[in-house]
Amino acid sequence: MSNSPIPENEVERLLNLAKLDLDYTDLKNDFEDIVAVASKVSGMDVSLINLIDPYTQWTVAKHGLDVDSMPREESVCQYTIMEDSSFEVADLSKDDRFKDRYYVSGSPNLKYYFGIPLTTKQGVNIGALCVLDPELKTISPDKIEILKLLASEVVNKLKQYHAMADLKSELSTANTRQKKIAQDVRDPLAGIIGITEILLEQECEPKENTIEYISLINESSQLILSITNHVLIDETEEANISPNEEFNMNILKGKLEKLYVPLAENKKIQLEFESQAYKNLFPIPKSSVLQIAGTLISTAINLLPSGETLKVVTDVDVQPLQNKLNIEVTGGTTPSNSTSKTLIKRVLDLAQNLAERSGGKVMVSGESEVIKYTFSLPYSA
Repeated sequence: MSNSPIPENEVERLLNLAKLDLDYTDLKNDFEDIVAVASKVSGMDVSLINLIDPYTQWTVAKHGLDVDSMPREESVCQYTIMEDSSFEVADLSKDDRFKDRYYVSGSPNLKYYFGIPLTTKQGVNIGALCVLDPELKTISPDKIEILKLLASEVVNKLKQYHAMADLKSELSTANTRQKKIAQDVRDPLAGIIGITEILLEQECEPKENTIEYISLINESSQLILSITNHVLIDETEEANISPNEEFNMNILKGKLEKLYVPLAENKKIQLEFESQAYKNLFPIPKSSVLQIAGTLISTAINLLPSGETLKVVTDVDVQPLQNKLNIEVTGGTTPSNSTSKTLIKRVLDLAQNLAERSGGKVMVSGESEVIKYTFSLPYSA
């Protein structure tokens, strides 16, 4: 990435993107209409919504070009996030920065590019909405204004997506606590009901009003028990959350493979995942986990020479009161030049910041030839 332009506010930019805690594999359906409209309005064959992290441009919506990701340094949008308003290239095939890119020198032989930065309310550019065409084109000021409105809508939808994910996480946590409280109440109540039934069945002469009091205790306990049973049975349906949607290591592995295997293959690196099969369905926390694990994997891919193997080991340490998610990424070397060292430090600081916000930590160990990145996150059992 030594030849890539880096915004002055890169650390803040990356932190803003990371805080959105986006799952790039789930965003496609939310933005298909926007890229279709952008293509139609601009009169261009291709329209993309791209988000740019430290190493990768992630295409979360596409129209007219089948692309999911590419190295950041090979993208055009890396220049768009440097701008306040827009970035235009009249002919990519005549521009030394882009003429040798596969999408310019080969099919679909793109020539024209126009991009609008996706700017958050904090004033940082996390990506771009762009339109491209294999023909030499121009775009009118009126159409540019419409593209800017569409870019603003993308940012708003990303914030809504994040807010919805937060609400689902909070709801899931609340339901778990509610279930635990209900279970804690249910067992003693069952005992109280059993005792009152024994007392009511005894043949000895009861004292005045004793039967009435015992009956009231029994009826009240039965009512509370009915409520707790309702919580335990129906809470999942009321929250509209299926148990099958619970985040686990199988789901995490699937998402990481979908996102990062193509990037590894692009560098001729073999990406291997390893876990204990019987733990793959154990529930694990979702918040920031994909972001942190992805940051460590992409860092290792960036540093690993072609032809090497990168191993990712996921594990859950199960304890009575608190479990711990462990993710180890082994591979890569210590960067040799100061620019790369500075970038890697920024990226790992970002991963550590995200981990600490979730109550976890990131560690880096190993010799210069083989580096191990470890992410550990304790969570309630």
